[in-house]
Amino acid sequence: MSERLSVPYTFWLHDYSSASLLFPLRSQLIKCEVDENGIALEGRDGYIPLAETTACRTILTGGSSPMRSLVEIQYGAKREHRLLMPANPLMPQDVFNMSAEAEALAEVINRLRNHDMPAVEPNPYYRQLMREGKHGEITRRFWDPNVSPRLYYREDHPRPSVLRLIGLVLLTIVVLIMLLAILATVFGRVEITFHY
Repeated sequence: MSERLSVPYTFWLHDYSSASLLFPLRSQLIKCEVDENGIALEGRDGYIPLAETTACRTILTGGSSPMRSLVEIQYGAKREHRLLMPANPLMPQDVFNMSAEAEALAEVINRLRNHDMPAVEPNPYYRQLMREGKHGEITRRFWDPNVSPRLYYREDHPRPSVLRLIGLVLLTIVVLIMLLAILATVFGRVEITFHY
């Protein structure tokens, strides 16, 4: 590699070891940074030196559509392996069909192992926005690769407010009253009495 990396390549991963993958909104996201020295996995997952990496490939699991895309890394003298499951940084609850992000992670690891410069955007948000053809969103705000996708997702997809919920309940009541009125008109007189 003719030049050192100025920034690492950042990826966000689902915690593949977690049983919470059945409930992706609750699964833990792990930050993964790859540079010319190795693969740093946030938290308890540690560090894999690139010099010890013997193989890296993408694999699909699930047997039918939708499938999960994983990156398998073999490393060490004992040929240990680790499965990494890339997350969509713009839709972190999506655990399926992330083959483009898995291929990008495998390309970065393999190129850096071979002392080549990857042709991949280092920032996961810019990378995904370019994939989706949303180039205008890149300049809309600064997308910090160190900020969890969950935080950006909550900013862009706020939960319904209490007032919205009350409005929805009131609208449902009005629709039910109108439905009763229509039924009364069609089927004759309907008496509704209230006893106190």
